Amino acid sequence: MAHIDTASSRRRSWMAISAVGLLAVTAIFWAVGCAGSNDERSRGVDEPAAANSPLQDYLRFAGTAETRGADVDREYLADGLRKLAGALGTLNLGSPDLQVDLRVAAEHVLLNPASTATTEIVRNGLMSAAEAIEPGRPDGGDTLRRLAESVRPDGPLFDQRLTVQEFFQESAKAIQRVSQQT
Repeated sequence: MAHIDTASSRRRSWMAISAVGLLAVTAIFWAVGCAGSNDERSRGVDEPAAANSPLQDYLRFAGTAETRGADVDREYLADGLRKLAGALGTLNLGSPDLQVDLRVAAEHVLLNPASTATTEIVRNGLMSAAEAIEPGRPDGGDTLRRLAESVRPDGPLFDQRLTVQEFFQESAKAIQRVSQQT
């Protein structure tokens, strides 16, 4: 009987040693992988991060607006407001308060989309964004301002979602022009 217990103990010992060895090899590969990715960051390899800048993110978002058509929901509207805030911040357009106001408007859209108070908050944010993007255009190129003003504060925002979507598209074009000038 003692002989069987010893063989069983040896088998368990070898299994434990194998498991520990496997864990050690896994830990080494993981550590080497982490060190490699840290080396890339420390060398300044930021191409993926640059490609995903808030500005590029908003331009890409607005570029897909045409394919969405009437398939616009409140998450889309909130996402657009947040991405617009990020793009404005990247280009230093408008004040930091404007970025906060747009993000707050996004939360209102998610929490209470049918409220006319939400519509008014979004409208005011879009009007401020339009002014930041196209400040006092003397050539009459106030497309963004007119689009923002066309959002009626006395109606639910969701009923006017296509107007907001158009604002996103037109503002992306204007933001792209501004970004090329800087």
